[in-house]
Parts: sequence; structure tokens; C-alpha cells
Amino acid sequence: MGVGMNEAGKLGSALAAVGVASRMIGQEKNEALLQGSKAHEENIVDQAEAKALEEDKPTMEGVKDLADDNYEAMTKAANATFADPKATPEQRLSAATNAQKALDDKTAAQRALDELNTKLEATQERLARQEKAMARGRKWGGAY
Repeated sequence: MGVGMNEAGKLGSALAAVGVASRMIGQEKNEALLQGSKAHEENIVDQAEAKALEEDKPTMEGVKDLADDNYEAMTKAANATFADPKATPEQRLSAATNAQKALDDKTAAQRALDELNTKLEATQERLARQEKAMARGRKWGGAY
């Protein structure tokens, strides 16, 4: 009789373990489906943002290139004015002011391009994480 009770105890333990495992699998499934659904919604927004950033990038690069060229031209003009012994103090001040404005524009254009690249990189990283979450949800039957 002791052997039968022992086997019954083992069977009861095994059934309890199966129940716990079943609940854990159910929780993982629900979590994966929920995260996949949420990632899918975020993915739609982030794809649109990434597309807009990609479309803006050439324009921002063009603005930066133009600002670089303008800075070089203003610096050359300022240097020529400073080298000219006949230049008046007003002309020298104007040349220095124009060169400084060109430098400010160049810095602002570079900063804007850097910010765009940072946003694009962050968006692409989010898209990659979202794809992983959606793939995990698809394994459990999610349709995204």
C-alpha cells in the first residue's frame, strides 16, 4: 500500500507541475500577443516617421552643403577685406559680422542634420525592436 500511495503522490505532483507550466505558457502567449499588437501599432507610426525623415535627409544635407559653401565664401571675403589696407572700419566690421553669421548658419545646419540623423537612427532601432516583438507574437498566432 505504501508503494501505491507513493506513486499517487508522484502523479499528483506531476499534474500540479503540468498545471503550473500550462499557466506559464498561457501567460507568455498573452504577453507575446499583447506586446506584438502594441508593437504593430507603434510600428505603423514609426514607419511613417522613418519615411518622412528619409525624405527630409537630402534636403537637410543640401542646406548643410549650402551653409558650408556660404561660410567658405564669407570667410574668404572677410580675409580679403582684412588684408585690404584701404578697407574702412565699417567694412571690416561688416565682413566680420557676415563671416560670423555664416558660421552660425553652418553650425545650425550641421546641428539640424545631426538631429535628423539621430532621430532616424532611433526610429530604425525602434522598428527593429518592434519587428522582434511582432515576430514573437506571430509565433503565437498574432496576425500583424
